[in-house]
Amino acid sequence: MKTRMFAWGTHPDVAKPRNWDGMWHVSDLLPTIVEGLAGVSVEADGLDGVNQWPAIAAGEASQRTEILHNIDPISRTAALRVGSMKLLLGAIGYNDWAVPSGWTPPSSEQPPSPGPLPDDGFVGLFNITADPREFHNLAAGMPDVVAKLRSRLQAYNATAVPCRFPQPDPAADPSKHGGAWGPWH
Repeated sequence: MKTRMFAWGTHPDVAKPRNWDGMWHVSDLLPTIVEGLAGVSVEADGLDGVNQWPAIAAGEASQRTEILHNIDPISRTAALRVGSMKLLLGAIGYNDWAVPSGWTPPSSEQPPSPGPLPDDGFVGLFNITADPREFHNLAAGMPDVVAKLRSRLQAYNATAVPCRFPQPDPAADPSKHGGAWGPWH
């Protein structure tokens, strides 16, 4: 996935305007903004984000090397990017270039807890730097990379907590709150 990002402002530490092709995740905003504005490093155990201030201020390389896109025990899909390589497992949805044969929409059954990663069905490996639209599946020719990324997904999955789907609460209906979703308790 490639996303455009625009930042504007002045700061004595920031070099001239430039393009930056580094890896960034929304969770990086907190530690980056705190470092940039307050000059305080935010390094907390369990914090998902990484401080990208050196990349913004001095044009250094991204401090992030991987992004976990998803591990979904309901639809039995998973996706991880490490460097330029992105691994997709399971039913990946509807598109016109990489639909696995025999794909059917996932059932609506909800497992009580995280299950194993998908080990059957679609396996897609894409170099998203060279192939950002994911036309060329490299999985068959790069089984070692697939195994490495699958191992990282398994490590993430080992820390997953069970899904929680509370019963609907009629008090949350937006029509009772001026047409907006928001806290209702």
